[in-house]
Amino acid sequence: MSNQIYQEVFNVQWVRQELEKLVKVENSPADLTKLLSFLAILGFLGFAFLSFNTPEKTPNVVVTTSPSIPEICAKRDFNISLDRTIQQLQELERKQGDQFPEKCGTQLNELRLIQQAVGLAANNFVANVPGREGAFEILCKIPPTSDNFKEAQSWAKRWHNDKAWKLDIERALPDNPDCQKLIE
Repeated sequence: MSNQIYQEVFNVQWVRQELEKLVKVENSPADLTKLLSFLAILGFLGFAFLSFNTPEKTPNVVVTTSPSIPEICAKRDFNISLDRTIQQLQELERKQGDQFPEKCGTQLNELRLIQQAVGLAANNFVANVPGREGAFEILCKIPPTSDNFKEAQSWAKRWHNDKAWKLDIERALPDNPDCQKLIE
């Protein structure tokens, strides 16, 4: 008897029809989904087309530095103090050891010369110092082709324009003719 009630309440054929309707609804994507998918594909294709057909613009200024030479060695950053730049170069030298680029070594040596010269000038040993090199003579060791020459030149001109040191610098010039470039 219970089977008979069950069969009457749950019509198997009707249940199958309802299940098939649900499966069809779940398996078919909604119109909004179709539209959004189409727009996404269209957007991707448009972007791909534009990126391949747009010519690359080359910058007006091209800076060429060797990938093996760190930026600190290629150009002096005047936003960083002289002492801090020297410290950074020394750390780099310690880390790289034998791989320390020659350009970095030159930069470090020239910055040390400037640091030494500024220190001597602070103690009034600018030029024509008996028995030792003065700050001016030390700056003469930096070649005019160096990136650091302008900084050396600015210090030398500053001292040359100072009444207290002008005579000493002019007395030192005959012994150091290459130093003339520093005060020109």
